[in-house]
Amino acid sequence: MPHYDVLQVFQTGNMTLKKGKIVGLRDGDFLKIDTLLQTETTEVFLQGRRYRRTTKLADLKSARPNEVCWFEEMYLDESYVEDMIPLDHVVRVRQLKMTNKTFKELNISHMMKWPPTSKLYRDEGILFCRLKAEFTYESHAQKAKENSFSFVSKCFRSLCPAEVDDGFYQDPAVLRAAWQELPTTMDHPRRSTSTETLIGDKERLSPGVTTQTQSSPRHRYTFGDCFCGCGGMSCGAKLAGLEVKWGLDFNREAIRTYQLNFDGASCENASIEQFLNADIFNPADYRVDVLHSSPPCQSFSPAQVVKPKDFEDKQAAILAVNDLVKMVRPRVITMEETFGLLHQANREFFISVVSCLVDQNYSVRWKVMNFGEYGVPQDRRRVVLIASGPGEALPDFPQPTHTRNRTTIASTISIIPPGAPNHHPKEFLDPRRPYEANGSLQNLIACGGGLDNYHPDGKRPFTEREYACLQTFPLDYKFTGKRTDIIKQVGNAVPPLPAKTLYEEILRCLRKTDERI
Repeated sequence: MPHYDVLQVFQTGNMTLKKGKIVGLRDGDFLKIDTLLQTETTEVFLQGRRYRRTTKLADLKSARPNEVCWFEEMYLDESYVEDMIPLDHVVRVRQLKMTNKTFKELNISHMMKWPPTSKLYRDEGILFCRLKAEFTYESHAQKAKENSFSFVSKCFRSLCPAEVDDGFYQDPAVLRAAWQELPTTMDHPRRSTSTETLIGDKERLSPGVTTQTQSSPRHRYTFGDCFCGCGGMSCGAKLAGLEVKWGLDFNREAIRTYQLNFDGASCENASIEQFLNADIFNPADYRVDVLHSSPPCQSFSPAQVVKPKDFEDKQAAILAVNDLVKMVRPRVITMEETFGLLHQANREFFISVVSCLVDQNYSVRWKVMNFGEYGVPQDRRRVVLIASGPGEALPDFPQPTHTRNRTTIASTISIIPPGAPNHHPKEFLDPRRPYEANGSLQNLIACGGGLDNYHPDGKRPFTEREYACLQTFPLDYKFTGKRTDIIKQVGNAVPPLPAKTLYEEILRCLRKTDERI
């Protein structure tokens, strides 16, 4: 192993290199020098913090000139070795400002003193960093797989106060209030309703009851659920302590089920396009602290062979998230989708969502979670995204709760009492092969119940209530519709138990943030 001497300063040509200097590299990246090393043969190498133009990040689309991202890779097996940059890879010294101000408030056009051109911007203009990328891998071998599971988690987050340069800092409370157009989120009046809005229908399915507008208690955080289905995510949010304010879904039967379980919430039966464009929906009535948005995922499922008839509509729905966020302006956003969204054929849609959020100054974190590690008796892998708005801390993902003590089929369905709603066992005409009940389902619960999912004794199919319990819905959760309708609702739902764990972590982060104000 060669011996290195640490240099304090090194002069080369017209460049003076030392700790803290920013240099441009041949590969287009930039380096903030932390260490200068010289070998016995006088070769000089640099180590330090790497920055990358946002236009060059594969997980982010950006057209902002001279915007860079602090790029950091982490390996859980501690196999990371810091790059040694040869001196001849250095092109020129640059200026870089670390800021948490918005791009609209501070960018390269505000700082140039001569008539700007794209070349001058790129080659000599000040660089701005307001974003840090944190990509975590189990190992270099995992990263090399280059598939949906080739990382542990990825994150683009706004810089925290300690990372910002003097003179380029903005109080997070100011950023938060400006985005939400309110002094504080908790001062916003909350509308409490129990309605079902049916666009195009002359009558409501049930009478609307509206209570007097009043301010919510300061300790309650509100929740809205777009593409809510029968309410799996909302159920988890409610169990975690969030106040469910509204749900939106195009499926009429699903929204009926939703209304049965969330008293006081607005239940809107409409498409996302109708919700965003119809005059009957006042944006102020739908402001919430936490927004969940999980567009239909069948279009992106790796199991899909034939494209559904509404394939383009479902792809358009995921891109409508940008307009939805502008309407609702939540403090925190969550999204849950099939991991097929990360496959090469679908990644452009996911990248578009991430880019839209980052462009609106949200910090974004995502990973593939196995819901089986959070109490669901099946290996259900889903990509989950958390985003936090301007001035907000970015919540982390909760640690698994059932890594070793995995929930089993038997322990899940044995709690269902005889005569429970939606629990009327009927035997097969031809019994099937029995299997072990003290394990997990071999196949995912899907909108049709899942391939070859049946009771472990082989004598009968699962009842609707058993399917619901296997998706971790509480025993008292109500459903409406025929058997096929209920199974479809349950199969399309996010399991409430992992959702509860996720929102408990988000609530801890929100409360910690508010305690500082």
